[in-house]
Amino acid sequence: KYAVNRHHNHNGGKKSRKSKPKRLSRYNIGDACRSPQDMIICKSKDASIESVSLLKKWDGAFIKRSSGVWTYAILIERALQPVDVVKKRLEYFYWTSVWEVDPRFEMQDSLLFAIDEEGGTKIIPKHAWAKYVRRIQHSPIPKIPRRISNHPLPTEIAVDRSSPDADD
Repeated sequence: KYAVNRHHNHNGGKKSRKSKPKRLSRYNIGDACRSPQDMIICKSKDASIESVSLLKKWDGAFIKRSSGVWTYAILIERALQPVDVVKKRLEYFYWTSVWEVDPRFEMQDSLLFAIDEEGGTKIIPKHAWAKYVRRIQHSPIPKIPRRISNHPLPTEIAVDRSSPDADD
């Protein structure tokens, strides 16, 4: 599990004007992808890696889970991680902080994703980005016309309730 101290302020107590995470409003963290049109699918491995490298902290993305399902996740960290741990495929693969890294180890760029509301995480090293990470396809919301022509849509229909036999 990865804990984030939301109360710690890195800029000396001043309020920061950081933008909120880009969120695909149709998805919550952990939701399965409903349509391939919601993902950016690249034709080559190199293009996929380049696409994934554009992700920034707190961006949403789809990650392929061990079950084969693509789910919505949030990128919470990107940093160099020891390759030795990644190659051995240790069952307990943990995120190494900057202070824990041994400079003698070979390092590889890696992504740490929050995958569910309970605090579950998934670490994906760069050599696996093309296979396990896809950026979100932000498609524009289609515009719905307010008017069909130059006249506004009718809001009320007048009904003549007078009897044809009634004298006025």
